[in-house]
Amino acid sequence: MTDLRLIGYWRVNGDPNSAYPHPGAWIDLAWDSRERHIVGGYLSAGTVLRAYMGFSPCRICGRNNGAAEYTDGTYVWPEGLSHYVDEHSVRLPPEFVDHVVRRSDALEAQEVSDSWWRNQPARTEATVTALSSADPEPTMPAAPAGMIEHRDGGDGLYLDATSVWSYMVTRLAAADGHRVLAATARGTIANGHAEVSWTEVHQMTDAAYRELVAQSRQDAERDRATFRESP
Repeated sequence: MTDLRLIGYWRVNGDPNSAYPHPGAWIDLAWDSRERHIVGGYLSAGTVLRAYMGFSPCRICGRNNGAAEYTDGTYVWPEGLSHYVDEHSVRLPPEFVDHVVRRSDALEAQEVSDSWWRNQPARTEATVTALSSADPEPTMPAAPAGMIEHRDGGDGLYLDATSVWSYMVTRLAAADGHRVLAATARGTIANGHAEVSWTEVHQMTDAAYRELVAQSRQDAERDRATFRESP
């Protein structure tokens, strides 16, 4: 296995005994801007190899400059190396720059095929037949035995005249052990009016749900009464 080549580590300011160079000695303000932007973009798009505790400071301007290492399978560099290239025009060795430009040019020259993606089997039978068609409705898992599904406010209790939904959410969030098994929301905006529908599967018995609605309605009525009485 070939070792990864380390690049872009700098000595700490004030440490003349470090074997690493200082980035200030590598600044080239005449560096071709197109090539510099290619290198900077390449460095910022690497694969994260590992992360460390704490940020490394930029040796030139002092800003926090990342805490991870990136790699492209050949070189490995600190996350903040792109900052030195983009912001301070630190020009890296020609061998590395040529490596980056060659790989970037090779990728740009490749044709892109969508056949593999178009031929992937769908996970459900729902399909979209035209750009104007509605998105397929997501398939929701069934509630476990002894639980009840509450979908789209279909029982009339989510969206009744007292509108207790926000109070229900508050109570659910505070309930120990309660969890939503699955949820999705869909919204539209027309003429400045927003409409949102939702689907949820709760781990909750029907009796507990009815009690939740009753308590939340009381909360809503109490707060509305307080608001009406306020000067």
